[in-house]
Amino acid sequence: MKDLFWDMKLSQSEIQVLLDQNDLKNPLTASLYARILSSVAWYKILEQLSEKQLHSALSDEVIRRIKSKSLKDRFRYARNMLFDNRVINR
Repeated sequence: MKDLFWDMKLSQSEIQVLLDQNDLKNPLTASLYARILSSVAWYKILEQLSEKQLHSALSDEVIRRIKSKSLKDRFRYARNMLFDNRVINR
């Protein structure tokens, strides 16, 4: 995933720390998730992110940062299919 974030000037270890912290109050984390959703194939996202990370990545906070309306709609649909009626402890 490092190649996708070269313009964010983050090292692989910095990216991993942000993902591990999974803190959407950090705007860099929310931007990172939005970039992942917009740039990485869905099957890779499912392979790489934990359930809690995926839940965060599909949050309204992250989806709002995506420019494409059709992508926003797809990710909201995916969130509803994956997490509808499920509570995840953060």
